[in-house]
Amino acid sequence: MLKDEEKELLEYFDEIKSFPVIVEGKKDKAVLKKLGFKKIIILNKKSLYESVCKYEEEKIIILTDFDKKGEELAKKLELFLRKSDRNARNKLRMLFRKNNLNTIEGINKVIKKVMIYGEACSGNCKIYYLRKIRSKRDS
Repeated sequence: MLKDEEKELLEYFDEIKSFPVIVEGKKDKAVLKKLGFKKIIILNKKSLYESVCKYEEEKIIILTDFDKKGEELAKKLELFLRKSDRNARNKLRMLFRKNNLNTIEGINKVIKKVMIYGEACSGNCKIYYLRKIRSKRDS
């Protein structure tokens, strides 16, 4: 059974998945793809400037891990990116702490519960997550 905090986290991801998101690595990207994110920028893959230029008109969400290294990276990125959404990062930090998560990869625990218990958040979110996750699992 999903806890309220887990549902809240999934619902917030559903709200922000249309925005470009900066993550630290390939595993983080894989987790976010499972949740329906399309505009994922991996640090160190190319120059950050080149990666974010195509999203210059949109606000960008910095979703580095919430450990010491990730927080330092986020601060540097916020200075570089004028359009980063600090409110989104702060809300995500709070939701991650409620769920005892420090890393983006930790979201896999919540995704597994969705697969096992067949429930998620309100609205169409449940159907979307289950379809996406099951189609990946069945492939």
